[in-house]
Formats: sequence, C-alpha cells, structure tokens
Amino acid sequence: MRICRSWRSVLWGGALGESQLLVFGPGSEAVIKAHSASRLLILGGGAVDGERQIYWNFVSSSTQRIEKAKRSWKEGRFPLVSGDETERTPLPEN
Repeated sequence: MRICRSWRSVLWGGALGESQLLVFGPGSEAVIKAHSASRLLILGGGAVDGERQIYWNFVSSSTQRIEKAKRSWKEGRFPLVSGDETERTPLPEN
C-alpha cells in the first residue's frame, strides 16, 4: 500500500497521481520508478482479523472504543498536534 504525494510514478506502464492510494494483494511484486525527488509510504503486514469501524480519524474493531475516543477528543484528553498547539480541530458531528 502506498500514498503518492506531489509526484508521478510509473507502475506497470501507468501513472499514479498525487495523493492516490494503491493496495497490492498478497504475493504481489511492485517496481516503483519516480521521475523526480519523491516521498512515499509503504505499509505492510498481515491481513486484519475482522471488520473495522471508522469514524473520522479513529479506526477500531470495537464500536465502544470509537465512542470512548470520541469522548476523549471532545474532553481534550488527546495531546495537541506538534507545531499546531494553538488550535484543536473539532470532532465532526456527523
């Protein structure tokens, strides 16, 4: 899996644009060619063991943990983001 930021790569003859995500299946082999200075993120590991709940920036296999994280965010129990200590992003309501 990778996220592409501000560069174009060639993959099997096609281009992947900025901020696109590509997921490779098990056993896949990838050749990445960047045409300019680039940054990419490669993640790997075993398959997840079940369904995941997603709400905003929170991902968990437990709905209860998502609800706890939402309460913790609203109550300011998460640290502020480094470099942005003056403002906390509000939790989306929907």
